[in-house]
Amino acid sequence: MSRVVRSGRRRHLAPACAVILFASGLSACGGSSKPHTATSSSPGGNLTGPQALVDHLPPITQFRQLHPIEFPNLINSAEVWTASGGLPGTPGQTDANRLTRLGFVSGVRELLGSEQTSSAEVGVEVEQFRTAAAARAELSYRYAQARATGHSPGHTFSRFIVRGVPGAVGYSVNQPGTASDQVAFADGPYFYSMQSMVPPSSSGSVTTRQVSADAVAWYHNLKKL
Repeated sequence: MSRVVRSGRRRHLAPACAVILFASGLSACGGSSKPHTATSSSPGGNLTGPQALVDHLPPITQFRQLHPIEFPNLINSAEVWTASGGLPGTPGQTDANRLTRLGFVSGVRELLGSEQTSSAEVGVEVEQFRTAAAARAELSYRYAQARATGHSPGHTFSRFIVRGVPGAVGYSVNQPGTASDQVAFADGPYFYSMQSMVPPSSSGSVTTRQVSADAVAWYHNLKKL
């Protein structure tokens, strides 16, 4: 499996045919990395020029034991974006239609993990919209969806405070097989999300405090772009 070599906050773009399957951590194809000024081509459309949205991914400061396990892939099709996030078929098309109405421009994901298959993972994603109002609407929708899932049978939902990121929401959704913490926020026309996925065998390897602290560092780094 190809890995990204982290240098500051710069990442290389994915090969043209790669689509990150965020839910499963698999990639559609392999290949070598490209310079950060290279053309990025992904299914659903071509985006040329510098890294742009890839530079909005966070500088990881808390998860030293985790490493990028996929190349970030820049996607500018709502249909491909939802499918790469684990929503194929009818659910994916419904969400793609919703994103299109909001004014989705492009999105990028990155998955962090370790070589142990039972380890915790941290997924980050950035969505760009045409307006700041659309990004805030996405934040509200994502929170409502997580809250509904967290209140379904076998799940628990709770909130935690994220200090230092205006308007951020932090919440945990736990079920027998996985515990998950997530911090999400909107800043200008961008929606940002950082989510941990921790199986029982890795309990405590990624904590709520770490997710919150890294989200704060992420927000402050964005102010430098």
